[in-house]
Amino acid sequence: MPMLELPGNSSTEKSEGQMNERARFERKLSVQTNGCWNWTGAISGTGYGNFSRNGRKAILAHRFSYEISKGKIPDGLQIDHLCRNRRCVNPEHLEAVTRYENYIRGVSPPAQNAKRTHCIRGHELSGKNLIIRAYGSRRCRKCENADQVIYSRRRRAVRALRKARSRETSGPGPELVKSGERIT
Repeated sequence: MPMLELPGNSSTEKSEGQMNERARFERKLSVQTNGCWNWTGAISGTGYGNFSRNGRKAILAHRFSYEISKGKIPDGLQIDHLCRNRRCVNPEHLEAVTRYENYIRGVSPPAQNAKRTHCIRGHELSGKNLIIRAYGSRRCRKCENADQVIYSRRRRAVRALRKARSRETSGPGPELVKSGERIT
């Protein structure tokens, strides 16, 4: 079974509460062949382990593991699972990083899109060819311009079609009406 050490403390200096807490924590680990220590206790809806600290509010198990082995998590940082396994609490697989770094390292579609260097048509996403929208999405300027040309052509075609249909249904145009004659 893995042994988690509090930084700067030997096992003889730990309080009984810390020993009991650590022992309870370690009973809920399952060591895997890939090096992950999978959490077997309560799992949150997002797939992370939950650990109740001696009757106090539950915390995420990987955060507890990081804190008892490496110390307090620095303000403004999050814990990233280097192994990409949300149930893993092995402190060697955990790293304190910024929110952005954690996001970029992820495997979600937005994270994968942020890593792209070229658009789907092969244009480079950098410099003057890169458009960054207000909500953070990126777009290739060449593709944006090409799509705008296609959109404008379609829009003109739809307007022309609507105009032609309105002439067909509205009756004779003003050039076919004799002066002074009223159409009812």
